[in-house]
Amino acid sequence: MDALLDSIQDPDVEESLIQLMASGVSIEEITNTMTKLGFVEGKFTADVAEILKPNLGVYLMGLAVEAGVDNVTKVVSTMDGIPRTNYGMDDMQLLKIMKDRNPDLHRQITNEMPRREQAQAMRQQQLQQESFLGMPEPPMRSQASMVEAPEESGEMGI
Repeated sequence: MDALLDSIQDPDVEESLIQLMASGVSIEEITNTMTKLGFVEGKFTADVAEILKPNLGVYLMGLAVEAGVDNVTKVVSTMDGIPRTNYGMDDMQLLKIMKDRNPDLHRQITNEMPRREQAQAMRQQQLQQESFLGMPEPPMRSQASMVEAPEESGEMGI
């Protein structure tokens, strides 16, 4: 770590790193590049490179704060700064792998789950239709017709 920090603390290197962070390059991308380079050059092993990443990231965050970089919150390399979750695999690729490696789960997901969801949706729709909330409103009568209607039918014997 000391040799890596010595090379980073060179004023020209610091300036380049600050410019990269200010332009929107994430701290994750910078640390990955620096540790891969150190590994390729034989300065440390791959496991040491992985151990160095968090410490290097914290150092770079401090460097950015000291330099007044506004967007220091962009630590990872996604547009919104939230770490990736899918790593590029879409649902169709996942289902294809699942079909080969775990056919029972694939069958359950592609056949049984849609049927269950459809049955649940139908039950929900039936409940909504039977509910008084799902009934149409009765037509509104004017106040004049409401007053006249009982007298016409002879219900009011006053």
